[in-house]
Amino acid sequence: MTLFEQKVYAIVRQIPRGKVATYGAIARALGNPRAARAVGNALNKNRFRDVPCHRVVRSNLNIGGFRRGASQKMIMLRDEGVMIQYGKVDPRCIARPHFLVLSKSCSRANNELSGKVLCHPFLTGGNHVRDRRGI
Repeated sequence: MTLFEQKVYAIVRQIPRGKVATYGAIARALGNPRAARAVGNALNKNRFRDVPCHRVVRSNLNIGGFRRGASQKMIMLRDEGVMIQYGKVDPRCIARPHFLVLSKSCSRANNELSGKVLCHPFLTGGNHVRDRRGI
């Protein structure tokens, strides 16, 4: 597993139930806004059960792909309380980060990152640093 994949998984693990994030938002959180497709490729390779890949959707709010099929992804999201209509996620269900978290480590059961790692804003602990755009 690459360091990039580890960072993607660390961010996706922090998306709360009932919320979704876009591939582009994850790429921006990693500091590379053009890496949305690479985020999707990393999630396609995921084999960890604790990484909720189904909570990541396209920027136009379409459900997007899923290894077990888009219909299964839709069922999983609806079971978590995400509102979906005509194959699109309700914008109120998007997890919008207000700040980024820099943490010295992001540890999870199957994954450990050390050094300075950009983590998702839902991660507790770490130093909160405002995004330069103020969002």
